[in-house]
Amino acid sequence: MTISLVKLLLGFPIGLLFAGVMTHLVHVRSLKLPLAAQVPICPSCGKYQGLISKIPVLGYVLYGRKCSHCNHKLSWKEPVSEILTILFTMWAFSSMESLVALQLSMLFFALLGITIVDFSKWRIPNLFVMIILLVAVVGIASGIVSLDHSLKGIGVALVTSILLVIPQKLVNPELDYAWGDVKLCFAVALWLGWILSIYVFFLASLGAVLVWVFSGLKAGYSANRPLQFGPFVALSTMIFGIGRVLHPQFITDLLTFRF
Repeated sequence: MTISLVKLLLGFPIGLLFAGVMTHLVHVRSLKLPLAAQVPICPSCGKYQGLISKIPVLGYVLYGRKCSHCNHKLSWKEPVSEILTILFTMWAFSSMESLVALQLSMLFFALLGITIVDFSKWRIPNLFVMIILLVAVVGIASGIVSLDHSLKGIGVALVTSILLVIPQKLVNPELDYAWGDVKLCFAVALWLGWILSIYVFFLASLGAVLVWVFSGLKAGYSANRPLQFGPFVALSTMIFGIGRVLHPQFITDLLTFRF
């Protein structure tokens, strides 16, 4: 048995744990319930699904993809997100040092959780942002992330936040969607550093603009039609964050445009 296979097998229970934690946090934060609340809850009858439902993927299969009380068909999005978390964690542990793999896996499930909640509820839970901040602090303390670059990254996040908040307040002062995005930008900038933050926020902005333009073909064009920015930041963060971990010269290549 090779070392990679051993680490791959090690990543499975950790991925299973992260998948379960992510699903739990998504449910309690989406419904604004206490952290220790019994979830998941059927969206149709509102009843707790039972202990088996907490087992990632398996619980969904054992209940036949339906509520155990009213037979309401459950969403496929939950097991898919759990599978992605498990597979990513297994890959990370088989490809990287354990500490780096642990940090990147935590970052992945936090960003995935943010994406799910932001798309469905238009908000970014503070708890997921705190997990990203924890990963950033551990990365700085372990030398994986440069403190100097992280502090400069906060400056990039500040400029990005101003560009997010001001247009929203000018269009509709009553909206407050951007504040969750601001918290997320500061958290990921602390982990990424200033160079990658520029690339991440640019790519996220470009992606958001393109989606807004193309979705406008059906929904119509209006300055009052908002779009979630968090999922685009999450995707861009993983793209550039994984690149930095896998390729030591990744930042240098970006600065010299060696793609």
